[in-house]
Amino acid sequence: MATQDGVERRQAGKGSLSESVSGFTIVELAIAAVTFSTIFLALLLVLDTTQANFARGTTTVNLQQNVRVGFGDFIRDLRVAGYGVPSATKKADNSVTPLLPIFCNGTSCSAQAPFPACGGTGSTSTSAVAFMADLENASTTVTLKATAANQFKVASVAKFLQAGTPTPPPDYIFITDGDTWDAATITAVDVPNLTITFTPNTTVNKLYPAGTFVGRPRCIRYQVGVDAVTGRSILQRDASDNRGWQRVSDNIQTLTLAYYDPFNALIADPGANTANIRRMSASIFGAVTPTGQSQQKFDLIGDIRPRNTR
Repeated sequence: MATQDGVERRQAGKGSLSESVSGFTIVELAIAAVTFSTIFLALLLVLDTTQANFARGTTTVNLQQNVRVGFGDFIRDLRVAGYGVPSATKKADNSVTPLLPIFCNGTSCSAQAPFPACGGTGSTSTSAVAFMADLENASTTVTLKATAANQFKVASVAKFLQAGTPTPPPDYIFITDGDTWDAATITAVDVPNLTITFTPNTTVNKLYPAGTFVGRPRCIRYQVGVDAVTGRSILQRDASDNRGWQRVSDNIQTLTLAYYDPFNALIADPGANTANIRRMSASIFGAVTPTGQSQQKFDLIGDIRPRNTR
């Protein structure tokens, strides 16, 4: 009886062992491998697509930011075109002259000594613009009636005869009391006493009254060029500060300008009619083609009416 029970127990044990052993068939393993590979490839595809979209989005955002910054600077500067340029037509020696130009074509803004030429490359055209403006707001006013023909007290001397590297150009100024104007070169600044000493462009011994405007405009030029270091197409500006052309914004391909006269008629040849410019429309186009990506484009259009045109 015991033997029989032992046999039964051994048989039962064998049966339990055989039932607990399990495994996968080759077909099941193949199906699992294919399923896992499909999921893995799908995840890789999603990751690759996500990275590509992120890179493309970053490129687009950077391009749009570059275009907006460049266009914003351009419009801001153009709106103050003419600030610092007198509107009187009679010089201090009482000779009558035409209105001084605001927009320049290579010669129109260089005829008045001692101001340097405002033109050449970047003169006013449908793809570039040159104009006179005081972008640094250095212009000031006389506070006390002058007692000498080459000196007066002013409200501020903070931005005259500044030092720097490269050395800034001389401070050429216009002086106007509303009826007459003259050009001069500042030779000395007395900061504590807010006094400017200058060399007039005429020999007339005129004592300017309080309220006389002292304007310090400079030639400002904008155009699209190529960065010498990166080789990128850029929007660039020359502010006549002895630094030459400076990058304003990257990846700018074109700057397109249209000019309108006082009657809002399109000026066909702006370089030959700079005195008639009263309004401008501008469009700026930026584009970039990153490695492995399609070209990204962005453009802006704006209307500009300078505040100091006459």
